[in-house]
Amino acid sequence: MLAGMAVEVLLKAIAVSDPETRAIVTGPKKPRTNGAAKVWDAFYSHDLVDLAASAGITLDELLEPTATGLSQNVLWKDRYVLPREKGIEHLARRDLNPPVEQARMLIERVVREVEVRPYANAKVPA
Repeated sequence: MLAGMAVEVLLKAIAVSDPETRAIVTGPKKPRTNGAAKVWDAFYSHDLVDLAASAGITLDELLEPTATGLSQNVLWKDRYVLPREKGIEHLARRDLNPPVEQARMLIERVVREVEVRPYANAKVPA
């Protein structure tokens, strides 16, 4: 669960580093246009695949199911008693529990994106 939450926060940080995305998700209400509404929906969900897409990060065939599994953990396995999004289909997906190494790979991928995007010009103390 914590790995999924960590990736979620990192992806949201990347997303809001873009001024246009920040304006959409900090607006007073959900936008009506399809593109902006999709960004809003992704930002206010726990779906790591949608968040990655919204942040402009492409997940490969190994990391996408890992992100899906971690999303499932955040959605209900460890945090909520019942699923909070997309109905009950998550209850049947017991196969989406990614190995620790795959979760580590996803975290490392997203951290690399943070390093080159929002904090690309940040000075690291010696």
